[in-house]
Amino acid sequence: MRLHFLGHASFLLTSASGRRVLLDPCRPGALGGKIRTAQLASPPDAIAVTHYHEDHGWTGAVPGAAPVVDASTTLFGIRFRAVTAPHDGQSGSRMGLTRSFVITVDGLRVLHVGDLGEFDDEWLRAVGPVHLALVPAGGVYTLAPDRAAELAVRTRADWVIPMHYRTSDVDLPIAERGPFVDAMAQRGVASRPASNPAQLSRVGAERLPRGVLLMDALPSDTRLA
Repeated sequence: MRLHFLGHASFLLTSASGRRVLLDPCRPGALGGKIRTAQLASPPDAIAVTHYHEDHGWTGAVPGAAPVVDASTTLFGIRFRAVTAPHDGQSGSRMGLTRSFVITVDGLRVLHVGDLGEFDDEWLRAVGPVHLALVPAGGVYTLAPDRAAELAVRTRADWVIPMHYRTSDVDLPIAERGPFVDAMAQRGVASRPASNPAQLSRVGAERLPRGVLLMDALPSDTRLA
């Protein structure tokens, strides 16, 4: 499986058979120009949306007419399992609900946490074991960095990729990824740079060491073919 980090919470997952799944597409210049991400220049096969805020569920700029996945289903042999959760720490009363997705592809279970505001043992049981966790690291609108690190450790994922943190292309009042990385280190989990795209496999030469993969987003002016 190949994974591109487009920026913010947006990723492009490509299976060994060539099927492409776009996760949480962001509106170009979302939130009054505060968020800029790379975009696709050619259609994906499916679009998975954790929630319909413009920085996560904007399909208007995506080429083609791919099916939008916002519930549990199976497409092209790829399984999508949605787990509903609060967007905030007040049971969703302030910011509503979001979804976390567990996507099973090429023998890997990939967790896109979404804009999760809180979790508990029931959420962890619903998610189940995963190989890769894409975890919001910036706090404020999502889990605080230390709490996000606790989630990452408790999923027992082989690899963790932080997302949804402050960068030169994400001008929000949230943390950079450093506090999350530090919190993971305090829990004994090492971090290492990763290429973008990253090639992930459970076996063979493509298997990366366990830990936090520091994948920098593609430049925001990228149009990925």
